[in-house]
Amino acid sequence: MNILYLSQGNYPEYQGDLLFLGLRKLLGAAVVDAPKISILYEETFADDPNAKRKIGWGNGFTVYGLLPSLEIDRTDIPQKIQKQFFDLIIYGCSYRTKPLLALVLQYYPRNKIVFIDGDDASTIEKEIVFRGMYFKRELEKTTHGVFPIAFAAPDSIILDTVPQQKTRIFSICDPRDRSTYIYKDEESYYNGYQEALFGVTTKKGGWDALRHYEILANGCIPDFHNIENCPLLTCWNLPKYELLIAQRIAFQCRKKKQPPNMDQYTELSNMLLTYTQKHLSDVALAKYVLDTVRKNQ
Repeated sequence: MNILYLSQGNYPEYQGDLLFLGLRKLLGAAVVDAPKISILYEETFADDPNAKRKIGWGNGFTVYGLLPSLEIDRTDIPQKIQKQFFDLIIYGCSYRTKPLLALVLQYYPRNKIVFIDGDDASTIEKEIVFRGMYFKRELEKTTHGVFPIAFAAPDSIILDTVPQQKTRIFSICDPRDRSTYIYKDEESYYNGYQEALFGVTTKKGGWDALRHYEILANGCIPDFHNIENCPLLTCWNLPKYELLIAQRIAFQCRKKKQPPNMDQYTELSNMLLTYTQKHLSDVALAKYVLDTVRKNQ
């Protein structure tokens, strides 16, 4: 299956970039990023790993500099579109850029065009909903022709087991207090969650946040504030019932200033990590999008 992945290029966009990571892991060089998303490749940061911090968003942690280099043919894209060389065309950041859209619409039917809208706002681009398959991250209600989508964790960062040595109840990093953003490298950032029973997370720009998945991937339980108010189709694949239970346990820990019942905690943390491994990786995200496309062709 040949896929053309059209994006804004060398600018971070978590939803689209995570999907591309998963697709490349599944299909290799058959997924063509045009232009090349350089910040996703190992070679970009080979000489200076700290250069990822210049990306800005989250110091470049978690998503960027992960892919090995492959020989990718990015030549003659307009001609290949006209010849329908690609089996599927994906716009990885449709709310910001839709290059070659007029040409794509001329040669491809709706069920072979995918728009990925990872914007924090809940607005839907109504003018393109019926021009392709539209995936929306902050989806507030059921909308005809629109499918939910969410962030993920790169499978390479998801732990095999929950760390046994937990030295604090709550992680240092707290999105409600920027002074707690103390980590300068990914290893120490991940260790900050691995050493904690709970990692605080909450809605910021949108309900979905990469932080939810980073906490889960590192064998820590999210203390997701106000998750009960999250729309059903937003963060649609998070185990919200279990996270509500976790929120209540974390509340009691904060109130009593003591750890939870560790048997209960261990059972819940193991279940959440297993769920993350199966359902919340970048590869699982890519499979979900491809399966949804196949079911609607």
